[in-house]
Amino acid sequence: MTHTSSATRGRTATRRPAYNEFGNKIGLGRALVEREIDMLVGGVQERLDQHLDDLPAAVQSALGFVFLTEVIAMFGSYADRTWPAVPAGVRSVLVETLLRVTISHVVAPLQEPEAVARDLGALTRRLVAPADVCGT
Repeated sequence: MTHTSSATRGRTATRRPAYNEFGNKIGLGRALVEREIDMLVGGVQERLDQHLDDLPAAVQSALGFVFLTEVIAMFGSYADRTWPAVPAGVRSVLVETLLRVTISHVVAPLQEPEAVARDLGALTRRLVAPADVCGT
């Protein structure tokens, strides 16, 4: 049976019921991203709140939140598998930069999420594709 990692809070769900609940693959993806962002923001907030009277300790604790490191590692692993022709150092910088820009857009959006996703996808293609594919 095919399983979908969904925003069902740890339960295993088959693909069809997950799509029924979230509409389609895009809806499921959005729900998963929203859940992960909630975990990130909640985890950072929790760590800040633990140091209300010590700003340096609060910042250090929040920035050390393991979730962010795990997200970068997960996207890095994906990039390693799917972009083998891109030099490792370039992949690493690209993954971290794309995640930072994505978080920036979540925190202070200037455009609709679809426009941001489209623009970041186009930027990624320009950065990882051979010049002739990009038309340069």
